[in-house]
Amino acid sequence: DGWQVFPNNEDDSGPSAGESEMRKAHFMDFVECVKSRETPNSSVETAYFPTLLCHLGNIAYRTKKRLEWDPETATFPGEEEANALLSREMRAPWKYEYEKTPETKTQRV
Repeated sequence: DGWQVFPNNEDDSGPSAGESEMRKAHFMDFVECVKSRETPNSSVETAYFPTLLCHLGNIAYRTKKRLEWDPETATFPGEEEANALLSREMRAPWKYEYEKTPETKTQRV
């Protein structure tokens, strides 16, 4: 019951989603929408919260702390170590300009 955490090493790669027709269709929908500029079946907004939960869980695991998340500021109040893990420096020559927006309430990195 529940989830298991697998260490990040070569001995245990953990579970795999594997290949499926649904996964292929999802990928192809994304590629076609990049070409056509249409909205994909599964939008970025749809994926935001499940992805956010994975990132927040990973940060809690890495800091070995129970953390409180503030969705209004998109930060862990008073947790400098955890907040430092919310973003990272991009490799040159890549960069991503960002600003905090009231619409998303998140800090884009």
